[in-house]
Amino acid sequence: MGAGNEKKIELHFHNSGQLNLAFDHGQIQAQQTNGAESDEEVLHELLDIVNGKEYLHEAFGNGEEACGPVTEEDVRDFPDEAIEWYKNQLGTRLDGSESKLQIIGRLLQEMEETLVTGKRYGVMPMFAEVPRRTGKGYVFLDGCAMPFDYVNIRECYWDAYEKYVIEDRYYHFMVVLHDGQPVFIELGYTLSFPDVTERLYGFGKAKGLENAKKVGLLLPDTNRKIEVDMLLLGKKREEQIALTEYWMEQMKMIDAIEEHYKIKFHLPKKASEMDYHAIDVLYQAINKMQTCTLPPLPIEKPFFRKTIQIKEETWMNDGKGFPALELFGYQFVPIGAYLMECVLVWKKKLKAWETNGGGIPIRVEFMCCMKA
Repeated sequence: MGAGNEKKIELHFHNSGQLNLAFDHGQIQAQQTNGAESDEEVLHELLDIVNGKEYLHEAFGNGEEACGPVTEEDVRDFPDEAIEWYKNQLGTRLDGSESKLQIIGRLLQEMEETLVTGKRYGVMPMFAEVPRRTGKGYVFLDGCAMPFDYVNIRECYWDAYEKYVIEDRYYHFMVVLHDGQPVFIELGYTLSFPDVTERLYGFGKAKGLENAKKVGLLLPDTNRKIEVDMLLLGKKREEQIALTEYWMEQMKMIDAIEEHYKIKFHLPKKASEMDYHAIDVLYQAINKMQTCTLPPLPIEKPFFRKTIQIKEETWMNDGKGFPALELFGYQFVPIGAYLMECVLVWKKKLKAWETNGGGIPIRVEFMCCMKA
C-alpha cells in the first residue's frame, strides 16, 4: 500500500488519563473541537491499527506537532476502571501478567483483526454494539408493497446473533436475531423538536410502527429480508400505543391553540405541569367548553323551587377575578367569563346551589399577548 493511502491512528493521552483514538486529519480536528469521545464513538472510528507497539503519528500538543513512541509512562495515569473494562473484553486472551500498555495494544489488535477479517465467533463482547455494516434500507408494514420508510440501518453480528438498528430522526427501532430468528425488538422515540408540526409528524411515524402487526426490513446491498412480529414487544406495546396517543392529543391541542390565536410556539424539550394545565384550559376555552368550576352558590333565602335551569350560556363579567395563563412565551389574559348552560340544584345541607356533578360550570375567554 502506498504512503498516500496509509491509514494512521492517533493516541491522545489526556491529563485525566483518558485515551482517545482518531484517524485522518478531519477526524482529529473534530475530536479536538468536540472533546473526549465516548467509548462507543471511539470503537466506531477504529478501522485500522498498528500491530505491536503503538506509535504516536500525529499527536497535537499545545498546537505543536510531536512524534514519538507510546511508552508505559504515557499510560501510567490511564484510569484503572478503563483498564478493567478492557481486561473484561479480552478475557482469556490475557494471562494476567500484561502491563497497561500491553493490554491497550492487545485490545486494539483484537479489534483490528475482528473488523478487518469480519470475524464472527469468539469475538469480544463489545461487538454486540460495534456496527459491521451501515447502509440504506426499506421498512415495510404489514406486508404492504409500498415502503413505509427509507432509512439508514446499522448491522452488528457476533456468534449466532445479528442486530439491526434504525436511528431515524423520528424513531428508534432495533431487532435482534438468533440463528436467523427474531428474539427481541425495541421501539422508541425522543421527539423534542421546537415546532409542534414536526413533533406531530414524528409521533405519526412512531404510531405507524407501533400499530403494525408485522414490520419488515429490506437491505438491498445484501438482499437481506427480515420480518418481525410486533407482539415481541409484549405488554410494552399496548402501553406504548396509549402513551403515543396521549402525546399526539397534546400536540393536536397545542396546534389548535396556535391556529386559533395565529401564533407560533417554540416548544421546550420538556414542559412543566403548569404548561399542561394551561394547554388544557386554553383548548377548552377556544372550543367553548367548561374551563373551570366555581364553588356552590350560597343563597340565604332560596327560591321556591328545587332546581334552576340555565337555558343558555350567560355572561358573568369581563374575566375579573380569573387568573391569567402563561404558555411557551405568551400570556393569555381573561377577557370574559360565562355561566354555562346547566341545571342548578338546591342542596339543603350546603344551603347552596350547584349542579348534580358539583359546583358551578364556567367558561372563560382569553386574549393572547406576548409575555413581557
